[in-house]
Amino acid sequence: MRENGHYVKRPLQDIKYHACPAGHKRAILLVDLQTDTIPELDNEGNRQYYCPVCLRIFSVGSSAKRA
Repeated sequence: MRENGHYVKRPLQDIKYHACPAGHKRAILLVDLQTDTIPELDNEGNRQYYCPVCLRIFSVGSSAKRA
């Protein structure tokens, strides 16, 4: 993962959940199915999360607050 142009290693537990922009408490980090450890990224390099309540997938930059 990149932060300020540098790669940063962060444990998945630290970034596993994020608040849904629709106001639901917890969305879950999407990860690569083959490795089960590498987060899925959008075209801009932001992590992607899935909300099981509203069924949305959304992107979150590295500077956003977690749930």
